[in-house]
Amino acid sequence: MEGVSIPDPEAPEDELVGEVIEILSMMGLHSEVVKRSPFDAISLETYSRMLFLGVVEDMSRAARAAAIKSICDVLLQTPLVVSERDTDKETIGGCPVIPVGLLRATRDQDDLIRTIEKRAAGGHS
Repeated sequence: MEGVSIPDPEAPEDELVGEVIEILSMMGLHSEVVKRSPFDAISLETYSRMLFLGVVEDMSRAARAAAIKSICDVLLQTPLVVSERDTDKETIGGCPVIPVGLLRATRDQDDLIRTIEKRAAGGHS
């Protein structure tokens, strides 16, 4: 339609979400922004391994993280919360938490998955 501008569905509205998606893409994970859901993006290597991502500024979003965890439990997939700020917490709402600084330092997909699994196993929400 003439005069109607449709926004790019892959363009994140938040700079931090955009940075997280860019980092994951450099690791070889295909990532898509998701709006109107408790999570911000879905990243996948294959359809058998998907990450449902929530990006938060602070750790006060436990209800949102719990919603992401519930969806992942049903789909048998991996939840992940990326925090803008450094935190000692390893999980929030049952989801592994990785500060964006640690994500920036992560070398590859295997390193990321090991970090997620370690935090999921050792953390307490």
